[in-house]
Amino acid sequence: MVVDTDKLAQQLYDASLGVKELPVSEVRQLLRSAHPGHDTIDVPENFRWFLVKGFPTKDLQITLPWLMKEAGSAAKNEKWQHDRIVDLLTTGHPAWPVFVTADGIIVDGYHRTAAHRTLGHKKIEVVVAVRRPGDGETMWDEMWNHNKPI
Repeated sequence: MVVDTDKLAQQLYDASLGVKELPVSEVRQLLRSAHPGHDTIDVPENFRWFLVKGFPTKDLQITLPWLMKEAGSAAKNEKWQHDRIVDLLTTGHPAWPVFVTADGIIVDGYHRTAAHRTLGHKKIEVVVAVRRPGDGETMWDEMWNHNKPI
C-alpha cells in the first residue's frame, strides 16, 4: 500500500472548515521531537500551520502491518516504536498530533497514527503545514491560503 497523497490532501482540505491557525512559536514546541530533514520541520516559519481536530485516523492510511512491511529487516524496530507509543497513550500521556503537508505528505507521525489505529481511536489531531503564498506553494497550498485568513 502506498499513501495516496492527493486523496489525503483532499480529505484534509475538506476537513479545514473551522480549523485553528497556530502561531509558529507553538508549532516549534510541537516539532521539538520531530526528525529533521524536511522543510516543514527545519524552517517552520516558511509555513502557515493549521490544527485539524478530530481528523479520521483511518484516512491517514497508516497501520502497524504497513509500517512493518515497509521497514523490511527493520520491522522489529517499527513494532517497538509503535508499542512504546501504545503504552504511553494507554497510561494517560497526552496524544501528539501528526504533521502533514497541505499536499498530503505525512512528515511526522507514522508510529503515532498506527498506535491510534491499533487502539481503535477513530479520530486524531493533525497539524497541516501550508506554504506561505508566493513561497513555492503547490496547488493545495494555494487552496488553503485562498480560503484561510492571512
